Amino acid sequence: MPRVEYVPEPWRSFLRELDAAVGTEVRLVCMGGFAVSQFYGFARPTPDLDVLMLRPSDVPPVISTLGQRGGTLHKKHRVYLEVARHFLPWSLPLVAWSADFDSRQGPPAGAQGSSKLPPVVAVAAVPDGCEERLTEMWPGAFRNLQLRVLDPYDLALSKLERNTERDRADVRFLARAIPLDLDLLRERERIALAVGEPGARGPHAETVAGDDRRGPGVTSASGGSGDSLGRWGRRRSRRSDRRRRRRRRG
Repeated sequence: MPRVEYVPEPWRSFLRELDAAVGTEVRLVCMGGFAVSQFYGFARPTPDLDVLMLRPSDVPPVISTLGQRGGTLHKKHRVYLEVARHFLPWSLPLVAWSADFDSRQGPPAGAQGSSKLPPVVAVAAVPDGCEERLTEMWPGAFRNLQLRVLDPYDLALSKLERNTERDRADVRFLARAIPLDLDLLRERERIALAVGEPGARGPHAETVAGDDRRGPGVTSASGGSGDSLGRWGRRRSRRSDRRRRRRRRG
């Protein structure tokens, strides 16, 4: 598996300034194009460091404010930090922050510490249990910052949930570079669905192994190497659109 073992510029200087500003140990869970390019080795530019906020303490306000788009460090280094709040992609509220916290809506009004939350610019659909599968990124490079990166299967599923052309290109790279095992990817999605909607079937269970003409090729442990995520990704995109419409109506 290709990995970037050194901190390239401008990320080195950007992260060193964040490291000096925070003054205490902080874990940042990295995802998105930053994880694909800076850890897994896909040679493509990205101006933002996507950070997954599993709980409020993950991203101290000093980091998100200093590193945010349009902030001091963005103007200086031309890269920035983007915070994404975690929600489970199959409509299950995340309860890691508090017993009555719905990760799709944010902390309840008046909740302790809610006024101190960092600015959140997006939500991220990442399978439950992703925290248990994190890998350290650039160990020892910084005094206070500890970067962790999503497991490649969790990263691929998060990208297929959003399913833009760039996301599909990232998944195609992961499929070749890891390489991704289709059976494991399907099992990871099946488990996520079982958590989110008990008794639900995977949205693409019957089409994961179809259509060799499109999408990233993924090796199947059961023997087929021509399996494809193309049709899976297209149906996932339609399903994601329906979920977003339901959330807006709700």
